[in-house]
Parts: sequence; structure tokens; C-alpha cells
Amino acid sequence: MAEILQTVTLSHLGNYKFLIDFGMSVPLQSDEPQPIGQGLGPSPEQLLAASIANCLCASLFFALTKYRQPAEGLKANVAISTVRNERGRLRIKAVDVDIVLPVEVTHQEQIARALTQFEDFCTVSESVKRGIPVNVSIADGAGTLLSQRGEQAEKAAPVSAASPEDLVHLFAERANAGDVEGLVDLYETEATLAAGERLSRGRTAIQQFYDSLLERKREFTRADVVQKLEGSGLAVTIAQAPGGGLSLEVARRQPDGTWRWVIDQLKLKLPAVRTD
Repeated sequence: MAEILQTVTLSHLGNYKFLIDFGMSVPLQSDEPQPIGQGLGPSPEQLLAASIANCLCASLFFALTKYRQPAEGLKANVAISTVRNERGRLRIKAVDVDIVLPVEVTHQEQIARALTQFEDFCTVSESVKRGIPVNVSIADGAGTLLSQRGEQAEKAAPVSAASPEDLVHLFAERANAGDVEGLVDLYETEATLAAGERLSRGRTAIQQFYDSLLERKREFTRADVVQKLEGSGLAVTIAQAPGGGLSLEVARRQPDGTWRWVIDQLKLKLPAVRTD
């Protein structure tokens, strides 16, 4: 395959200032931050951050428009962390890129396709991550986290549900561990949880419910899904505990392919069947 060559010219201006000529636009002045330089331009680390974010956003823009999703107005915040190595020399430890979509996501399946493809087409980030971890997170315009990848995601993110059945199994694991945050993570932001006459709408109310529940109850038996109806990114399930108790759940596939509950009815009571 033919090699593509791009060039940039740097000219020393004095001290740590350089003029960067891209050959097709107004030259850019760089400088080291104080106290080494005067901070009169972006540092080399900031230029690297901008290159990574620019390439990622351009790739995401392409993927979103391919699936006819809103893309105008993408924003990205980049943080580069540096540490000293065993010789005391500063080295880049990781690059964290937080991308925000311009609007709230409404077409889950199309967004999911775009998010699973775009990074592979980013020349800069895919090259840089061979030597430096590049952690990418994407949220929509409403603040909902849609995707998180990289070392930070692997360390910080809880195990996600790959199927509606996983949600039921993860519920027992997290409840028995007293992990309220993990339980709340099983639900969408505006989900509804019903327990008897009590309705909890939204994650804040759901967290309050589980805070109270786990103070009173410490052991939870694992239930299994006994019926499931799935289609168009939604799944209705009925789970049964070993003692016979039933629950009904409605789950939705998320843009990253995982599942979260939209509606959760605990202790489902079926109406009595008339025999007359």
C-alpha cells in the first residue's frame, strides 16, 4: 500500500517558543508553560492532546453522519497526565478524552453502531495508544454516559449486563455485597422501580429505596429468568426466585450493547384465576 507523507515545519523564535507552519494555514506558536517557558502558546503535550481529540471527533463525526445522527457541535475535553520515570524524566502516563454529543440520544441502535466503529478509523489515537493509554468516554447532550473505553473504564466500570438475564443475576450479586451504587447502575437514568405500593422514579429515588432495603435485609437469593420476550432493543422478562417469588422487568439495550432496566416490578402478584 502506498505511503502517505505529511509535513510540518518548525522555526525557533527564542527561548522555548517555536513557530509551527502546517503549509496551509496561519502558523501556530508553541511554548513551554511557566516556569520553563512563558506559556505564550500551547505546549507540545497540549498539541498532542488536540491532535488525539481532533482525530477522534472527526472519526465520530463521520460515523454519526453515516448513520444520520446529529453530529454538528461535538465537544471534547482532554486531560494528559504526566509522571516521572525511574530516571526522573517526565513521561506521559495517559490521555483521557471526554467527548460530548450535541444532543440527547434518541436512536439507540444507530448510535450504538457509530460508537462501536469510529475509534478504529482514528489514525492518531490508534497509533498513540500503542505506547500510551488513550481512555475515551462519550456522553450525550443530557449527560448520559454512552461509552467508556480504555484502562480507566476497565478499572472503574462495574461488570455490565450483556443480556437481560445478566441483570437478574447481577442484582443478587450486588445486593448480597451491599453495593447500592452497583444496584442503581442496573437501571436507566429515568427508570421506574415498583415495590408494593412504593414507586421510585429516577436513579436518586431508586438509590434511596435500596439504601433503606439493604439496611433491613442482608441476604438475597438468586433468581432466574423463566420467561422472556425480546424485540426492537427491548426485553420483557419474568424472573423467579427459589422460593417461588416473581418479578417483572423491562430492559433496554444501551448504545454500547449492554442492557439496563427501564421498569422493574418487584414481588409481582398475579391475579387469582377464577374457576367459575
